[in-house]
Amino acid sequence: MGCGVANHADGSAKVVVAGGYDENDDDYGTVGIYDLATDTWTNGVPLRYARCDMASLPHGDAFLLIGGGNSSEIVDEILAFDPAEERFNILDGVSLKYKRHGAVAMYVDQSDFPECE
Repeated sequence: MGCGVANHADGSAKVVVAGGYDENDDDYGTVGIYDLATDTWTNGVPLRYARCDMASLPHGDAFLLIGGGNSSEIVDEILAFDPAEERFNILDGVSLKYKRHGAVAMYVDQSDFPECE
């Protein structure tokens, strides 16, 4: 499941839960948005198709969903959450080198690895 905190333009913070699967291994494409200030859940725009086991990473005022898959395929897409529209959009022209699910993603400060510069 991908999960992240999206900071809206009005300053409110919301927790976004996307995809995943249930105890019967049924995949979900749903997006749930929890408002910390009002203690309420709303539905965001569903993902294009069900997916689970994707990495999530903060990005700007929102976050990315990276890779993942479902019972029939593994994907190389990177999705960006748009807090204003409360939906995920494919990052055009950007994808993983290989399809993968269950991966971890993190930012690395390049200055920590001078041999890679």
